[in-house]
Amino acid sequence: MGLMHAPNFTSPELKYPMLDAVLDLATRWRFGPAVIGGDTNSGLRHLDEEKPLGPQFHREYAFIDGMGERGWADAFRHLHGTRREYTWYSHRNNGFRLDHVFLNRHLAPDLLACRHDWGTNPAEPERREGLSDHAAVVLDLRI
Repeated sequence: MGLMHAPNFTSPELKYPMLDAVLDLATRWRFGPAVIGGDTNSGLRHLDEEKPLGPQFHREYAFIDGMGERGWADAFRHLHGTRREYTWYSHRNNGFRLDHVFLNRHLAPDLLACRHDWGTNPAEPERREGLSDHAAVVLDLRI
């Protein structure tokens, strides 16, 4: 299992080398079942963004596509197709699905469920962000 938190677009000198390194790892992985997940600060254009931002994020879109091209299934898309859900909202209330879990070809067939969970904070029960400003990605796997 590999976990990641990619820098956002304001630090391209950090973000793009990291995304490239994850794609390189995904290409070279030759072991058994594997999971890579976390805050990718990336998504699919027109699908993982409530109000599309434009072509300036082409490298982020290419990262998500690149994981699939390397045989790593986006767990949420694997089960839910083109359904829209968001895991983070900007200060302008624009939703994005930035948090992903990718399963390699050995593990994807064992995916039973994938959902987003905002958690709850008893002190602020109405706060959408719950315990974090991102929703967690929760998987059920057959083991």
